[in-house]
Amino acid sequence: MDGNAAHVFVGPYDFCDLAEQLANSRYYKAVLGVRLVATSLGALMCAFLLRSKVSWIFVHGYDIVGDHKMNTIILHVHARILLKYHIIVSLLLAVNYFAITVFEIVRTMRDVHYCDHLMPRWLSFWPHFVTGNLVYCQTFSSFFIIVERLLCTFRIRTYELLDLRKPLLLFLAIMTGSIIFISYFMLVRTASWEMSLFYLAFEDPGNMEYGTAYMFAHISVDFFSMIICKVVHVLNRRAKKVFLQKTVFLKKQLGSQLSSKLQIRQNIALSSTLMPVVFFHFVISAGSALVISLFALTNWKNDLVTTILVAESFAVFPLYSIIMPAVFHCSHRTLTLGWTESFFVTRGSKVGSVTDGKSKEFERFFKMFDEMMENARSRS
Repeated sequence: MDGNAAHVFVGPYDFCDLAEQLANSRYYKAVLGVRLVATSLGALMCAFLLRSKVSWIFVHGYDIVGDHKMNTIILHVHARILLKYHIIVSLLLAVNYFAITVFEIVRTMRDVHYCDHLMPRWLSFWPHFVTGNLVYCQTFSSFFIIVERLLCTFRIRTYELLDLRKPLLLFLAIMTGSIIFISYFMLVRTASWEMSLFYLAFEDPGNMEYGTAYMFAHISVDFFSMIICKVVHVLNRRAKKVFLQKTVFLKKQLGSQLSSKLQIRQNIALSSTLMPVVFFHFVISAGSALVISLFALTNWKNDLVTTILVAESFAVFPLYSIIMPAVFHCSHRTLTLGWTESFFVTRGSKVGSVTDGKSKEFERFFKMFDEMMENARSRS
């Protein structure tokens, strides 16, 4: 880094001039304001979803035996762990992006010389480094939720008996550590550590290979997640139809196992919810990263300020932290009711409401049992 009283150069770039243009840009301030609102709302909604009974999937319709309604499904322990990991990563991503936005706003509003807007190395690199890692953890956790449901579909008769929570937690820890290690190994060679948006500085000519590999992996994982999610949904819809038709194949393969029926209901409920979630993640995360990378790779030498403004405009990763909880709450509105009850109802009335709810559940199941017995007598 070379500097004098009015200029600070990092390579060919005058960072004082860059800071002045960004600080005087009304568009940049508007983008930061919108991002501040989006990140705070996303963090709040992810916290609400994590606080709610996300382990329960609430569905409406007839059970696969075709005779009665069943509104509540408790997810398998593997699905609960992966889903909560995904929500926690989304929450951390929103909080980290909120912190970056607040720091950017404070930095550009300080009444100091523009050269003093230059960020320290640890503040320049690490928050954006954390963001990149969390986006990848979010992508892979979404993928493995779908893969877990696919494995459940293939082992529908015995999957309910599996309890591999400790190996699964170890796998998530190894996956997170591997993503951090690979990201650091790739970025530390190419990033300009003094620049706030480090991923726009390509000092190494080989960065094109790193950028291409990053984008290919990102888009491929999201794309395969959508395909596998659709496959899981179709397979379980057909399995449900087989149960309703009571074919000879069904009796030989699945019999009348309650576990198989419950797993099919879990798969249908979760896959129907995850399909729009995975689609929005693909559009928001992979799409925005593709636009940012392509524009940065082609235009950063010509106009660095425009490249930064475009990157900030298309960095819409926090929107997923809003859309994902919104999809869950719209698909299963009892999640929202359960959260509001747990937060706003007093302890005494809460105990009473829970007791009343349990008694109503018992009455509903007794009524359901009577209806099933009557149907069985009429068929015989």
